This record gives sequence, structure tokens and C-alpha cells, in this order.
Amino acid sequence: MSSPAPPARVLLPAPPSTKSLPAPPFRVSFPVPPISQSLPPPPLSASLPAPPTKMSSPDPPVAVIVSTWFKPKAMIVSLLSMNETEFTPEVPIQSLTPVEVD
Repeated sequence: MSSPAPPARVLLPAPPSTKSLPAPPFRVSFPVPPISQSLPPPPLSASLPAPPTKMSSPDPPVAVIVSTWFKPKAMIVSLLSMNETEFTPEVPIQSLTPVEVD
């Protein structure tokens, strides 16, 4: 009888302690989302246009990035026309070029 008593007492204080601890963090989490959302937009928008603008001059890096992210057939063909030697995707170029060009 004494064995079940100790565990029961330990479990009782545990729930209230854990509940009081998560309570504050949860309340803080709600107001945090709006703040964090307003911060990401500026850094993301600034980061995205920054690299493309600087890499606008060198087509090879842009071609690799675009093909890696979107991998569109039309884009690949257009990029291949600009730098066919430097750009070598795993997809068969011959099968894509005639279809897109035609």
C-alpha cells in the first residue's frame, strides 16, 4: 500500500508544474508569430533579388540555379541556347531541344 502512495504523490505535483510552465510559453508563442512573420518578408525579399541582380551578368550560375529550383523544359532550352557547353543537365538535351524549339 505504501508503494502506490509515493508514485501517486509524485504524479500529482508533476502535472501542475508542467501545466504552469507551458502556460507562459504558449501565450508568448501566439504574439510571436505576427512579429516573426513581419521580419521574414524583408530578409527574404532582399535575399532573393540580391543574388539574381548580381548574378544577372554571369548566365551560367543563374542557369544552374533556375534549373535546379524550377527545372522547366522551356527555361532549360532557353538557358542551353545561351550557354550550352557550361550547362549540362542529366535530362537528355536532344529530346528537350527539338520539342521546345519545334
